[in-house]
Amino acid sequence: MSDVSTLHISAWVAERLPETLLLTRFRVPVAMHDTLVQWCREKTNRQELPASVILSGLSEILGFFVPETAYMKLENDGTGEGGARLSLYYLHDRSADVELRTRIRTGINVWLGILYPVKAPEMRGAVAESALDDANWRLIEVPTGLAQHRGACALPADPTLFDALTAHAVDRLAGATLQYRSGITRTLVPHTPLSSPFNGIELVAFPPRVDRGGGTGIWSEVVTVSAANYPERPGLHLIAKPSIRNWGSIRRYDLDTDPSRSLDVFIPSADGNGDNTAYRHMSFAFRPKQVGENGERRVEAVWDCDREQRAFDLLRRLVGGGRLAGADLLNPVRGEEGMWVLPRLAPGNGDRNLAGGSGFAWPDREDMAVSLDAPLEAAGFVRAATMARLKGQMPVKGPFMKSDVSVPTRMKDAPDEEKKAWKDGEFARKEALRFSELRRVLRCTLDAVGNTDGALDLLIFAQRNGTKDLVRAHIATLLGTPDTDDGNSMRWADGLTLNIAVAPPGPLAEQLPYVDLTDDEKERLNQKQQIEVRKAKQKEAHEDAARQMAARIRGVRNGRTGVACAILEMHESLKERPRRDPFAMARRELAKQGCLPQVVLISDEVADEKYLASLKDWFRMLGVLPVFDDRLPMAPAAMTVIQRNEDMVGGGTQKAHAFPLAARVREGILECAIPEENGEPTWMPYAKAALRILSGDYGKFARNRQEENQAKFAAFFSAVLEQIDRHGAALVMAEMDQIAHRLPALQNGKLVFDELPIGNRIYRPADLPNTRVVRTLTEPRKLPSYYHGVDNKWPSGLFTWPGAERTAYGLKIKPPTVSVKSSFASMISRHLEPGSNNAADDVPRVSAQLDEMCVAFKQPADEAVEMLRMTHKLRNAHAQYDYGTRKPFPLHELRLLGGAVTFS
Repeated sequence: MSDVSTLHISAWVAERLPETLLLTRFRVPVAMHDTLVQWCREKTNRQELPASVILSGLSEILGFFVPETAYMKLENDGTGEGGARLSLYYLHDRSADVELRTRIRTGINVWLGILYPVKAPEMRGAVAESALDDANWRLIEVPTGLAQHRGACALPADPTLFDALTAHAVDRLAGATLQYRSGITRTLVPHTPLSSPFNGIELVAFPPRVDRGGGTGIWSEVVTVSAANYPERPGLHLIAKPSIRNWGSIRRYDLDTDPSRSLDVFIPSADGNGDNTAYRHMSFAFRPKQVGENGERRVEAVWDCDREQRAFDLLRRLVGGGRLAGADLLNPVRGEEGMWVLPRLAPGNGDRNLAGGSGFAWPDREDMAVSLDAPLEAAGFVRAATMARLKGQMPVKGPFMKSDVSVPTRMKDAPDEEKKAWKDGEFARKEALRFSELRRVLRCTLDAVGNTDGALDLLIFAQRNGTKDLVRAHIATLLGTPDTDDGNSMRWADGLTLNIAVAPPGPLAEQLPYVDLTDDEKERLNQKQQIEVRKAKQKEAHEDAARQMAARIRGVRNGRTGVACAILEMHESLKERPRRDPFAMARRELAKQGCLPQVVLISDEVADEKYLASLKDWFRMLGVLPVFDDRLPMAPAAMTVIQRNEDMVGGGTQKAHAFPLAARVREGILECAIPEENGEPTWMPYAKAALRILSGDYGKFARNRQEENQAKFAAFFSAVLEQIDRHGAALVMAEMDQIAHRLPALQNGKLVFDELPIGNRIYRPADLPNTRVVRTLTEPRKLPSYYHGVDNKWPSGLFTWPGAERTAYGLKIKPPTVSVKSSFASMISRHLEPGSNNAADDVPRVSAQLDEMCVAFKQPADEAVEMLRMTHKLRNAHAQYDYGTRKPFPLHELRLLGGAVTFS
């Protein structure tokens, strides 16, 4: 296999743009917005309404009537009046386009008629007339020049340029041809953006293809175009991210927790000549629900904006006449009088065997990028330089890394049997040493959490026979064969003891109670009173269920205290009724009793690997250090922000909130900082932090960006950095995609190397002489796609753009979950010559994503490359996995703590 030394990047630099880009904007006026607010309050009986609720569904309707819209955006006008209002943007001067204004008015009228049919037509018409008023239209000249500043990233003089660049590029790419080396061509059809183009604008390769592999359905490529900037890179960039979209029949209804589906509609232009360049593309969000009585149940699609509306009836009404009459839109409609109506499929909705599989082959990535070069060059963009491999290694070793044995040179001529015997013996010796080292660091961790006798209780709440013996066998493979084992206690001569207790789970794995009102209560209470009484009774029933769970756990613990681990078997069918699912409550009650929980979902057949994975994860939850920290030049540390949306979970409601977290390695122990209510950090061993978060015992901050709330985040991060700095050289990893909105100094627009403003302070290297900060970015939407030119199925390593000294892009090594078939398919185009026997449309093409690492803060004598290598190598150092993760240790461990939130 050839080594990949360079990566070709699907990114283009804006180098030859005109001095300005011209946009035309229509903005919903204040009077219209106020009217919509009042109508929405009347309909929803809510006083506090975000603009997204007030204008829900309008973007979709306008996308149908005005598909040439460059993009839509909710924004304020700077005066403070009217709040966030909808703006529609168009390229070039469209201010005198009467036909355009008329279609906008029609779209608003149709939307109002659907959502507010009780309002008089003249009232709705008066609101829609705002589209014809000159006062609501404006020409905007966006300068394409860059700002002069000290920062690490190129910035436009006018922030609007990011959106304008994306719209400008999509306008030039619309109707462009994708040319594959086999001769197959496709036309790019843009999707009308229903929101800000920050995350990109999609272009679909049209027409879609019918699957020729093992799946059934329709698929096509999608190119998502967006504007971006990068540290140490001159100019603004345009990136084109390829993906596969699947369409097919909708056979099942969705649960409330499932994401909304989309109905993609491709409409030929009325004045088109019949070729694919005349098509426009928009989409409706819908949700399949189950209706009808037993024996006559069916799936019916409702519009996600207004679930009283059937989505397909709405579409037929918009299209008009008989163009879609009689069509079953739960199935793909192809070319009906030129129109395509395709229900989108996605794994998030439980869809399987997707046509087209997923991912892009290397040849197709290259063909796509080359096809985009010409139209983008005409628009003023030039392909970005290739990235080169960053040479060198940073050894990161730890007790979880399997022993590696190779035959020494002196034995190269020995018989094969002798070589094998030597390797087996040497491997056994090294593994014995590794097990001994792992038990030592486990003992150190147990001492740190208060289990100073070297003993750890493992509670197994089992429903299956043989679970205890299976767990004991896995423990021996992880820690080595115990010196004594009486079935209930496993002991090693170096002082480690595991006490195993087994009991049925009882209430821990039973459906939560559902409480209904009595007939008398339903008769004498009004609807509001019934809701309050039902809530109170349900809360009381859940509290009783929690008390029963706690009693079961205490009974199995039998008076023992200290940190313990627990495995809870729970049948997977409990997930089918989310509001009665005991998962969240059981984990919380186990944590309150000092048990780090691992839930194993069981069914008729359960893979043994589930139990092995659970046991590996309790190493992580205990905070067992996966690296030999004394062999690293700097101690690993990390900071992040956890944000939780309001959500219904079994046994209660999780309210929306946010909170920061930090981790550090100190004296061989992984510690975590949890915020108090005032923002001050409290450091504790990782296991103790996990128990507090699982129990809901931590400071919860608001989700808003008000000054008082932001000050609490700043107080936490300032204190954390200062406290980490006191204990010697440290490498602090912070993920931009999660932390930058709370720590603006890490945003691209505010990133200044070796200068870290937090709150009212500005930290420089002299203020934190032991600290280095590496900013990581793994959010895929702003990271470029790539391809290479050699026969390597899965390249890995660090790569840099020419001239970059503090920024690198990492490709992690292939995880074992990626099959050989999937990685091999990355070499096979989906667009082979007709009749080829190598076609494999339904086979996924899996590849690593480029992840950005940038040394934002370092000491004057430091070599940035050392920190980049260390960050990249720490992606392979985890107690839980034998392979790399996208986030390095201990940032990965902090994210898992954030996922442990159950109630608030």
